[in-house]
Amino acid sequence: MRYRSVFAPLLAAVMVAALSPVRADDDAYGDDYRAGDYARLLRADGGVSVARAYGEPAEGSGEADVNSPLFPGDVVTTGPGQRAEIQLSGGTRLRLDEAGRVTLQSLPEPYAGVRDNTILALTEGSLEIRAQVGDEETFRIDTPAASVYLLGDGDIRIDVDRRLGTVVRSRRGVAELAGDGGSVLVRAGMRSEVTAGGYPLDPYAFNTLATDEFDRWVDDRDAELYAAERQVGDDGSVEAYRSLPTEVQPYYRELAANGRWVYVGTYGWVWYPYDVPTGWRPYWDGSWYYGPSGYFWVSNEPWGWAPYHYGRWDYVSGYGWCWLPGRVFAGAWVSWSWGSAYVGWAPLGYYDRPVYIGRPYYGWYDPHCWTFVGVTHLHLGHHRGYHSYREVAVPIDRIGPRLERRAVVTRPPRVSPRDLATSESARERAVREVANYRTVDRPERA
Repeated sequence: MRYRSVFAPLLAAVMVAALSPVRADDDAYGDDYRAGDYARLLRADGGVSVARAYGEPAEGSGEADVNSPLFPGDVVTTGPGQRAEIQLSGGTRLRLDEAGRVTLQSLPEPYAGVRDNTILALTEGSLEIRAQVGDEETFRIDTPAASVYLLGDGDIRIDVDRRLGTVVRSRRGVAELAGDGGSVLVRAGMRSEVTAGGYPLDPYAFNTLATDEFDRWVDDRDAELYAAERQVGDDGSVEAYRSLPTEVQPYYRELAANGRWVYVGTYGWVWYPYDVPTGWRPYWDGSWYYGPSGYFWVSNEPWGWAPYHYGRWDYVSGYGWCWLPGRVFAGAWVSWSWGSAYVGWAPLGYYDRPVYIGRPYYGWYDPHCWTFVGVTHLHLGHHRGYHSYREVAVPIDRIGPRLERRAVVTRPPRVSPRDLATSESARERAVREVANYRTVDRPERA
């Protein structure tokens, strides 16, 4: 059985036009829901700092959270005792050793007619790459002494050394090391090195079992990631994987480790998480980041990347909250409700409307689906002593009849959480914009 991918761009557009009350001109409003040139911070052992090229700066010291988005131009830096793991949209994983610095110069846009190149700049430290390179993709890593081109999938380590210049080792796959004086191909089990302005050494064999502390950390991470394969079995997970859009297949293993795939006649293969607390709902345990394409959900849950940036959520009888995989990337797929004192959001369901479990009241507002916080709490940073909106959420009945006068929109105004928390004029502008632009019609009362 094949999964019916109702969220393919063309079919999704038809579904929305035919079945959803979302206004047709909402493409001109709010977030860019098709922004896809991004990466993800997957692991941060001991902490990691991110210098943003665009968008809202990182909090305090610049430390970033796991599941934080990374965009072109961002610089990721590790200090002593720190290591980081980054996942690119195509599934490639970058592991950065301590005292390292890598800049994401260019990341490919999955929905562009002509895909851009992946270009990284490693200026300090060691970078290990578990590469998944597309047939027409150029993947380049620039260093002060040379450029390294990945010629396909592989396991490649690059070291920037002040004495030796750039060192490239291949455990699997082929890389081209290009210096000012020429270039060489570094094949599996070989290494080469080059100093600035020189010609790379002829590749020579190295002992692939001779590892250092960074190599062992990388191996441990691989063991953790692939342990989830043991869970593929009688629950139909293999068929679920085959049915997934290619954009979300790289996240299959972590979802298999943290939930279960089930087949639901209405939707096809869906996934639901294990071990969520009573009263849990999507877009509850985490915070909002404001980036170059608008609001971006950063989940505290270990599996909280793909289910919040692709597809939709819905409540399925017998299973509870289930994720419906889709192929179009977004910072989040939610409805928003804006007011002068409180801001709320709820998952968008199958028909691009706010999900409701029971009978909604005051419009679309089901208290089991919506999360409301005070406007100043929307800018939720660690310096405030909180880490999740679940800690500061306001019961929906506190807002009560005032919900009648609020508009539900599928994209928020262009006002960052930081500005909302500090500027009264920014709050007034946000409320005014939303009041004049309702994108989801109010349902008839039962």
